[in-house]
Amino acid sequence: MADLLSRFHDFGTEIINAYHLQGFRVISEVDGEPPSTTILILEPMKLDRKYISVFKLWYRYYKQNFPDQKVIVLGFHAFNHPNYVNLYDFDGDFDRVIRNAQTNIAPEDFPQDGIDICQPISVFFEGHGQGTVISQLAVISTSCEVLYQVDEDQVIEFVPELDAAFDLVFKRWTKYDCYFRLTPFFKEIDRIRTSFLSVHSQIRNLNYVLKSDDRNIITELKKCSNSLRLIYNRYIKPETSVENPHT
Repeated sequence: MADLLSRFHDFGTEIINAYHLQGFRVISEVDGEPPSTTILILEPMKLDRKYISVFKLWYRYYKQNFPDQKVIVLGFHAFNHPNYVNLYDFDGDFDRVIRNAQTNIAPEDFPQDGIDICQPISVFFEGHGQGTVISQLAVISTSCEVLYQVDEDQVIEFVPELDAAFDLVFKRWTKYDCYFRLTPFFKEIDRIRTSFLSVHSQIRNLNYVLKSDDRNIITELKKCSNSLRLIYNRYIKPETSVENPHT
């Protein structure tokens, strides 16, 4: 099955390149830059040796943020829908496809090849039995609040737990970065990650001794947590609006 998907993916990429598509963006590789025009998504996407389905996530994102945009799937199923192109039996008239495509569709009815990208991203948020990313950020925020209040000679007592929480979040972020790059909100995720790295660097540079003038650290951590929670609740598990996402 994997070999067949690989051949389909390569064949689809050849078709896309052959037509030199203009006026809209084709999402066919690891690319987190959201297009500003009609979106064509080659399904499945290839990620190392995995095959990933991203269509439902991209449609959900654009339905919420750009409801007038058209999201079209390029695939290999005999599926009849104005927003689906069977590349195995296609005459190349992309202008007709775009003209007839709809803005409101039922993505759950579309065929799916590969793993739904929301599955691995959910694991990033929900954890591996070590608590959620959001809960680890809460641990970090709480530890920082304590650091504001204790004497300098007591700071060392709180450093191990704080470093462990930072380390866990960093490792998880590194592991799942390749999946985030396939999402329409990759820039926002990368911005949050950069802010988080900056906070960690500030704390280390201060030798974990936080004063009242360093309250911006807590503010930035809360912004990171809130932004991640928003992404999870709006796009990954919109049916589960919770403070600390978990299974």
